[in-house]
Amino acid sequence: ALRRGLQQNLGVLLEEQRVRQAEGIRWRLLSGLLPDVSGVIRQTREKVNLAAFGFTGFPGVPSIIGPFNVFDARVGVSQPVLDLSATHEAKQGAAELRAEQYSYDDARHVVLLVVTNLYLQAVAGDSRVAAARVQAETAESLYRLAVDQNNAGVVPRLDVLRADVERKAATHRRITAENDAARARLALARAIGLPSTQPFSLSDVMSFAPLAPLDLAAARTEALRRRPDVLRAEARVTAAESAMRAARATRLPSVSVDGNVGWIGNAASAAERTFAVAANVHIPIFEAGRAEARVLERSAELRQRQAELQDVRANVSYEIETAL
Repeated sequence: ALRRGLQQNLGVLLEEQRVRQAEGIRWRLLSGLLPDVSGVIRQTREKVNLAAFGFTGFPGVPSIIGPFNVFDARVGVSQPVLDLSATHEAKQGAAELRAEQYSYDDARHVVLLVVTNLYLQAVAGDSRVAAARVQAETAESLYRLAVDQNNAGVVPRLDVLRADVERKAATHRRITAENDAARARLALARAIGLPSTQPFSLSDVMSFAPLAPLDLAAARTEALRRRPDVLRAEARVTAAESAMRAARATRLPSVSVDGNVGWIGNAASAAERTFAVAANVHIPIFEAGRAEARVLERSAELRQRQAELQDVRANVSYEIETAL
């Protein structure tokens, strides 16, 4: 049942796809630090009007040149050298991916908890049905005994009426127990992905076992260290901190190197190798408040994630004390 729940439950399947989405977001944010390499092969035939570019009045130089062929095959590379905003965005993507992975683990734990609980309810429902049937059979036997004794003149009619009421009450409890057990089975079948019309039996009776002694403080410490929902909230705080630093770093200069190498000529057979290398420094001067807006948005998100983390930690303590 647990294995089917992990394979078929919708919550686990959705969280698995969210992890894949987070992986895509991480690669998109990481692309700001990775080199861009592109290639192009171009064959053109041109006719240029030099007068349109201001080349007029030169003796012996016609205003129209061409037509002529140009072949150009080139590979270009652009590599960021210093970009603090992209660096923090990459860290943000990695933290968000960890948060989604913890969400996936948390969803699996929830499914295990729900399936186990539903399985135990189904087992308990079957046990209640068995007990209710025995009680109904006992009440039926007592009713027949009272009827026989009344017919023999041993007991009054009131005892027959009392036994009949108990017989009908036992029948009602049996029907109620059977309905509750059927509902428990339907809930279990839905949680593990079985068709509602498919019959199944529970092979594990799950006998009672006393709970081992557990220290509250040690349980709380272990939960805060290992529970996926706590780790997810911590990863989201880390992601929000990186996003905050990335927003602030947009005000700082960035350095990149661009280069290309290729072959150019009138034809492919006559092409000559050429190259170009350039270092670029981008200095933001005025961005119409966009950087400040990003800082305010990320600051609000960071405070929100920090508040969520504190709430999750408090909820963990509450859940542990309640469970114990």
